[in-house]
Amino acid sequence: MLRIFLDTEAQVFADRFESAAAHISEELGNLEESLANTIRSMSDQLGWAESNIDDTSHTMDTILAYAKHTNDETNDVAARLRALFRQDARKDPVRDRELEKLTKRLVKEISADKSLVKSVLGGGELSYQMSGKPALELSVEDGQTALAEATKIIRYKEDLKNYHLSCLAPGECSEESIDAIIAALAGNKDPARSGRI
Repeated sequence: MLRIFLDTEAQVFADRFESAAAHISEELGNLEESLANTIRSMSDQLGWAESNIDDTSHTMDTILAYAKHTNDETNDVAARLRALFRQDARKDPVRDRELEKLTKRLVKEISADKSLVKSVLGGGELSYQMSGKPALELSVEDGQTALAEATKIIRYKEDLKNYHLSCLAPGECSEESIDAIIAALAGNKDPARSGRI
């Protein structure tokens, strides 16, 4: 009986094993086919992306070439306009704006350096090199004008530091203060009282 049972069960086990092995083999085949399709699809997409990258790169190169050409043309037009304004001695708002910005920048930079302020107050000569937009919009003479104006502004600001302003009623003024005011108004500035009126 045991032998019959084992033969029957062995046959059932073998049938089940063969069925499971066939099913696993079929699933592996499907998986292999699915992987092959996925790899083909990815390859196609990569080829498409590479093609698009090449197209984009070419388009970017074309755009950059147009931008450079436009920039060159704009610079030529700007240079011609600057030459016309200078030749005809016309008021050039761009030049005026750049000159004012340069003057303010020079005042700020010189004021920040005590040794430069001391040199300006002592009558020393300053020089600098224009670069960037001011160098494009302004002539060397314009740069010298901006520097001269900047030193004038610095001298004026520093000179203002030497004065003290007080508002008093005439009855509150000392005789000495009244004499100093009269001397200043008359142009006889007393050096001993300079800056203290």
